Amino acid sequence: LPSNFAPDKGPEQVREYLMNNMQEKILKTVTETAVEVTGLDELDIDSPLMDLGLESMMAIEFTEALSMRMGGMEISDTIIFDHPTIRQISSFILKRVIPLRFIKYLPSGVIE
Repeated sequence: LPSNFAPDKGPEQVREYLMNNMQEKILKTVTETAVEVTGLDELDIDSPLMDLGLESMMAIEFTEALSMRMGGMEISDTIIFDHPTIRQISSFILKRVIPLRFIKYLPSGVIE
């Protein structure tokens, strides 16, 4: 927890902080991976990656790079078809890494 996190915060607030932090880190990781693979400087996290020029071979490269960055997590090569945007991919990964009972601590709209 950050040093400025108030010591009087209860377990609910700590969980909420940690879930938000995890969601931000996953979104950042997916975005950085997509930027690296596409060669674009910036990406709209709500635009389908295929519309941004990510072709079939690049999709495989993206999946492999993302898997490595996520600690070897098994990610299907069809992820950009099943979850076409960076936000949707991040949401999918978040659902896989956090226990379901903690989803309630995420802000509304994070999990689709």
